[in-house]
Amino acid sequence: MMMGMKTVELTHFNNISRKLPEGWELVPLGTITDVIMGQSPPGKSYNSEGKGLPFFQGKAEFGDLLPTPVKWCTEPKKISQPGDVLISVRAPVGPTNMTREESCIGRGLAAIRPGNGLNTKYLLYALRALENSLSKQGTGSTFGAIGKKLLSDFAIPVPRPIQPSESLQIQRRIVARIEAFMAEIKKARQLLDQMRYDSEVIVEAKSEEALSGLGTIPFQALVKSYKNGIYKPKHYYGRGYPSARMFNIKDGEVNLDGAPLLDVTPDELDTYGLKDGDILINRVNSRELVGKSGWVSNNLGPCTFESKNIRVRIHNNLADPAFIVIGLNSTFVKKQILQKQKPAIGQATINQSDLNELEIPFSSDIKEQKKIVDDIMKVKAEVDEMRCLQQQDIELLNQLEQSILERAFRGEL
Repeated sequence: MMMGMKTVELTHFNNISRKLPEGWELVPLGTITDVIMGQSPPGKSYNSEGKGLPFFQGKAEFGDLLPTPVKWCTEPKKISQPGDVLISVRAPVGPTNMTREESCIGRGLAAIRPGNGLNTKYLLYALRALENSLSKQGTGSTFGAIGKKLLSDFAIPVPRPIQPSESLQIQRRIVARIEAFMAEIKKARQLLDQMRYDSEVIVEAKSEEALSGLGTIPFQALVKSYKNGIYKPKHYYGRGYPSARMFNIKDGEVNLDGAPLLDVTPDELDTYGLKDGDILINRVNSRELVGKSGWVSNNLGPCTFESKNIRVRIHNNLADPAFIVIGLNSTFVKKQILQKQKPAIGQATINQSDLNELEIPFSSDIKEQKKIVDDIMKVKAEVDEMRCLQQQDIELLNQLEQSILERAFRGEL
């Protein structure tokens, strides 16, 4: 039974007005929808060949509006029908999508099937407006989760529910207004995405221009012996190194992720430690990222590297490490690396011998090297500033999107 009240306190709304418009009611989902909690099918029924129903396990398959299947299932336990709203009920709680076709849903999802008096997209946008509040109600010591009772008791605002025909007309009008605004926001996001891509191309183009007039040199000629230079720690291979500080290679530099260094002996640190000026190269990764390089330039402190990377130390200060990394990350060298990659299960690899054979852009004039680095770093600094502004714009668009949803369910659209 629906709640018979003209105005009601919105106890689980965040920034939405605390009172509903005249004639609106706050209605628990369990009274106007069917809530179907997902259930994991037998593991033997999973496949990636498109056999059976599309199988969605959680938010990972969600798109802007519709999920994209990566697995299928021949023995579904719980099924979502076209027009259902899918909602993530386990880590994270709250994200939503719509079901396009009959699908199997695992325990990370629930399907909310609207009744005759509720528009599917109205339900979707109402849940998105309230996602933060719903997420806060998730329980669990390890990760958030909600069950059927909590989801069924969760209430959304419904305009004039005692007059179903008029209510649906209002819901459709609100959905149309929301989608008109969202279409403009989508255009703005696409423009920002293009600007972000263009900014990345600017740095790459500057690098290619700076390196274009240089000759090349075999990479092996720049490094010390195998033992002290390009060193792959064989006894780490295959098991990683859990006590090492973790780092990432981004924009040509090596950055720490903040984990402390634990239980590393002085000998290990001496053999596998990183020093300012060291170069790290991805040895095992996706095809696009194998060979990606970065230099240690910000005094990382005690830090070791793992078997998925190769460390390089330049011989007799013949080159600026930043200059070498710019060459290694250039299109000219990337093409060589792609040709040398060896397939692995789900990944690709290169080895020390492959790297030794690379021809890289090089100038023997240290001053010229440093000038090239300085010129590229200036461009990079300008691009970084552009990216910062773009990120601010993205955050403003996110705020605008949430504001539109809040206004819609205050009855202001």
